[in-house]
Amino acid sequence: MVNPSFEEFIACPDNLGIAKDNIVGWSVPTDGTTDYFNTCSVAMGVPYNFNGNQQPKNGLGYLGFYLFAANDYREFAQGQLMEPLIKDTEYIISFYISLAEKSQYGIKYIGVLFSENELNTANSKSLLKYKKTESRVINFTEIGNPKYFADKEEWMFISFRTKARGGERFLTIGNFRNNQSTVKTTTKGIKSAGYYYLDMVSIKPVMNDPFDRDFLLDTNYVLNDVLFKTDEYSLDEKAKKSLQILADKLKKNPSLHLTVHTHTDTDGSDQYNKSLSTKRALAITEYLVLLGAAKERLKFIGHGGGKPIADNSQPEGKEKNRRAEFELSKGKFKNLKTNTGFAETIFEDEQ
Repeated sequence: MVNPSFEEFIACPDNLGIAKDNIVGWSVPTDGTTDYFNTCSVAMGVPYNFNGNQQPKNGLGYLGFYLFAANDYREFAQGQLMEPLIKDTEYIISFYISLAEKSQYGIKYIGVLFSENELNTANSKSLLKYKKTESRVINFTEIGNPKYFADKEEWMFISFRTKARGGERFLTIGNFRNNQSTVKTTTKGIKSAGYYYLDMVSIKPVMNDPFDRDFLLDTNYVLNDVLFKTDEYSLDEKAKKSLQILADKLKKNPSLHLTVHTHTDTDGSDQYNKSLSTKRALAITEYLVLLGAAKERLKFIGHGGGKPIADNSQPEGKEKNRRAEFELSKGKFKNLKTNTGFAETIFEDEQ
């Protein structure tokens, strides 16, 4: 997705309905006045705004839109994909929503529509007709929640899989049903509507999940796809995809804590290798936080070259020793004296 957490904008929002032409990579496909909230604003601020109180799931901003209102009025969010979807490839789509406090209704179904072309219609009603394969619409999925999407305190994680028909370049999120066919539940609220906040929209191809198995607790496992070039600590795209899967695993199991371990070979001084491995561990941990992993459940350790698993006199051995590992613990961190607390050391200014 382009701008998945709505952090890039043209101007700080100062009024209602400012999302239409103001969010990089996002648009509004109808005449509905989708809103944008950001901490930079007083009028459209975060966490307090005209429909409730909610912190962003990630970053400084999020969208807000009516998924149910009188006279079939609807608002939508339309996002641009980084590249067209590949035919017959399976993708995982996910996002977070939260029902605004003043809303009287929570709905049971939310739709996601993929299209080859950007939708643009002079209409403020539901988009029932776009559920059919016309106007270059490619794919439509509706996600249901047996308990309704009605949480006003926590962000609700929505995730589903779909197979691409090929060429999809935009996705649109909203309630595509009219009022008569919308299944809803009543909540405590003063507005006769269902208004939702939206954050962290993601789409990625389904890969063979290296973390789709049971791991022993307090045991180190090598991150095979997280490799660093000599004297560098930046993450390549392969590493980022692997960490996305690990971050998703952490988000789905809030009782897990994770410690990142990184190592070097023995080239260079002990002090340099210790510093380099710590920077690599920090790069991994920071990226997990960027993907939505809770920072208070992460720690990192840079070990330098002091814990080899292969012969450092051979190139193959050095490559094996330049590894990154992770360790899971349940409910708390394993008691290691060398642990560096990520939340305490990196986010001291937030305390």
